[in-house]
Amino acid sequence: MWTEPRPAEDFRTVSLSHTLVLRNADAPVTLARIPDFRYNLVRLAKGRVFCRTGPTILTGIMMRLMFRESKRQRIVTTGWIIICLAIGGFQEIDASTAAARHGKVSTTVLCYMNGDNDLTDEVLSAVDRMETVGSSDQLNIVALVDGHPYGISRFGAKWVGTKLLHITSDANIANIDSRVLADWGEQDLGDPETLTRFIQVALELFPADRYIFCAFAHGKGVIDTGNLSGNVTGKSLGISPDATSASIMQLTAFEGALTAGLNGRRFSLTVLFSCLSGMVEIAYALSDVTDYVIASEDEIRLVNEPPGTHQLSGISLQDLLQRLKNNPAMATEALGRAIVDRYIEPYLQPVCIVGANGKKVACRYPAALALIDCRKIDKLAHALDELAVQLIADLKHPDFVIPTLSALHASLSRTKSFKSFLNLEYYDLSEWLDHLAHAAISDLISQKCRIRAGIIKSEVIVTERHTQDMASGGIGIFFIHDLVPENIYRAHHAMYRQTRFGSNTRWHELIRTYRRQMHQHRTELLFYQGPSGLPASGHGNVSEKVQKGIPSDSAQTPG
Repeated sequence: MWTEPRPAEDFRTVSLSHTLVLRNADAPVTLARIPDFRYNLVRLAKGRVFCRTGPTILTGIMMRLMFRESKRQRIVTTGWIIICLAIGGFQEIDASTAAARHGKVSTTVLCYMNGDNDLTDEVLSAVDRMETVGSSDQLNIVALVDGHPYGISRFGAKWVGTKLLHITSDANIANIDSRVLADWGEQDLGDPETLTRFIQVALELFPADRYIFCAFAHGKGVIDTGNLSGNVTGKSLGISPDATSASIMQLTAFEGALTAGLNGRRFSLTVLFSCLSGMVEIAYALSDVTDYVIASEDEIRLVNEPPGTHQLSGISLQDLLQRLKNNPAMATEALGRAIVDRYIEPYLQPVCIVGANGKKVACRYPAALALIDCRKIDKLAHALDELAVQLIADLKHPDFVIPTLSALHASLSRTKSFKSFLNLEYYDLSEWLDHLAHAAISDLISQKCRIRAGIIKSEVIVTERHTQDMASGGIGIFFIHDLVPENIYRAHHAMYRQTRFGSNTRWHELIRTYRRQMHQHRTELLFYQGPSGLPASGHGNVSEKVQKGIPSDSAQTPG
């Protein structure tokens, strides 16, 4: 029978003569004596603890006697121990359980740093700043770093290929001196197999109680809205484009790569240092692999003018690492809150850049970041699915179709939109639900919208920060406005249906029904006055929205 193993804190250091070390092809194994003469098998190299009592209690007795026997007797006893252990088996205690029992929490932070594009200098600078913290006995930082294929960086041509690094402490800025664990040559960081391999290797080399994943790469949101060709065979999450291979991961591939790499484990926190990644569809896709996500539904604007100053450097990975190093047991939610607060601080201040005329100009850049609880995203997805079903029914009802079209159209037009095709596909979900609740003539729709907005604010969004010049509720959603041309609509709608959220909910059906009914009833809508007194055909100031979504040329975005 299996029994509860002895708590890890009861282990005591024993002399070499009282310790039997067995060697095998897998890892060195140590048999250690503990105070009450119960014996555990400690597999040191893997950081796991094994214990067996009951049928193999004879093993414990033999070990106790072994220390009093002659050398020849010890050899015989050792043989019996090995036989008993082979017959009896072992009970495995997870490393996290053992660590928690003696008050230590270890964390491995995995950083997927794709600089094989125009983000090379920003990515390598982030790695350089991470070295100001470095790994410790309870914090291991492992990074897969890929530079520009032509070595266009102030860090030199040695970063052309892909290197696996163990980030070590180094106060020397402008040089990356961390230990190179492996030179992988030129790898495609837009290939999900590369991501899977990285996670597998990192977790094998640095097992820990907690795992945090950070991706620094370009991002385009739930689909690649820049795909105008109608070819729907590829790209449904614009994340981690690789210039050398001309590839980019789709959302299903990204999710699959994380799942395969983790192999049943789970990230405590995922940090997406990528534009437009704070969306319901992305959080829903990652809900099986991570507890929390830090992401922005807007673009992440980086300012490095003049080069090397890094006035705005986006999400501070070194701050995340420093907090973990200072307090290894820091709760994940508290860590996430601190990172969100730290991110917004530089964007609240004006940044001086050199204008086209050579004079310095003070600029402010919009920013938003949120900590999303992925464990609550299923509830939100189910609620949005129910809302979609009700709206579809109203859109198909002859008495409700015009008022419902008017409410949807007006609410979309007044909601903050983000970079997509003409800024007409990505919307702030909280603000849209608020506007729809106000514009709808149906009390049922209004109530449903308010309930769902409440789920976002009280459960899904743990914390959210944004600058005053923009509206953000922390999480966005995909919805194609009727002004999007038909060929673009067809291409993007088909890509969207391939996503997990698009296939598991009827949100894609709501988008399709809305568009069909808008085209069929457009003339009637021209003469319909909604509850707000505004014509349903009005779209607000579209050109102003488009202009607001385009960052200044001086700001670079990982999007």
